[in-house]
Amino acid sequence: MQLTPPNAVKVVVLGQDPYHGPGQAEGLSFSVPVGIKTPPSLRNIFKELAADLGVPIPAHGN
Repeated sequence: MQLTPPNAVKVVVLGQDPYHGPGQAEGLSFSVPVGIKTPPSLRNIFKELAADLGVPIPAHGN
């Protein structure tokens, strides 16, 4: 709630399960630290953003 004020939210993405691999979870939804392989769920989000909005796919998941 400190990083994103509720009145600034325009989209909500729901996920099913939290990351469970070593070093993946860092407290922000879908984010993984730099150096950790981007999980499939986050890759799919990046692909949709690229297809719909032309947003470049990042090299990491942070």
